[in-house]
Amino acid sequence: MTLSIVIPCFNDKHYIKSCFKAILNQTIPPDEVVFVDNNSTDGSYHDVKRYSKKLNIILVKEKHQGIEFARKTGYALVTSDLIGTIDVDSIIAPNWVETAKREFTKNKNLACLSGRCYFRDKNFLINIFVFFNFVSYGIFRWMFQYWGCNAVFSKKVYNEVGGLEQLKMRYPCDDTYLSEQFIRSKYDLKIGLNLIANVIADTDIRRYLNSIITLLKIKFAFNA
Repeated sequence: MTLSIVIPCFNDKHYIKSCFKAILNQTIPPDEVVFVDNNSTDGSYHDVKRYSKKLNIILVKEKHQGIEFARKTGYALVTSDLIGTIDVDSIIAPNWVETAKREFTKNKNLACLSGRCYFRDKNFLINIFVFFNFVSYGIFRWMFQYWGCNAVFSKKVYNEVGGLEQLKMRYPCDDTYLSEQFIRSKYDLKIGLNLIANVIADTDIRRYLNSIITLLKIKFAFNA
């Protein structure tokens, strides 16, 4: 079973070193890394090239501005069985790839695996949101929400549910939208406690409040 990591980037050159250091330190290396530059002007695209000697990297530019478009382009280029999605400010745990491959090998019906995220700014409201996300899915399947900064899903299932082709609303909703697609599939979903990513960028509580609003909008649209 093969796994690709997709990384969208817009002017985040200062996070590239820590992100790729974590990828290089994996107990099992990813089969490929798809780096999608989304109109960066800080040299991010060229900075990633120096890692191509140690990793199988696909470098691509997406002109349509927006992380959802960058991810969509990256997902389309993946040649592996599994699509790993992180952000350039994500520092994945050393066993991230190994954990994902083990879980999907163990459960052939698994569609999506997400995990714990630790945010640098320790915002109380964000931590409450993260806690609610994990606890709620333990009780209600319909509350499943994977994190775009820390998740792995089956490329086969991604294509079966239509991927991001019908996504109309703007960020931050690509992961929320796809979560809803997975929920409505016949496949299994899982929050893996061992799939860990530290998110080092300062986070914005408005982003997560917008995610909740978007979640409700998407659920209403699906049920209409």
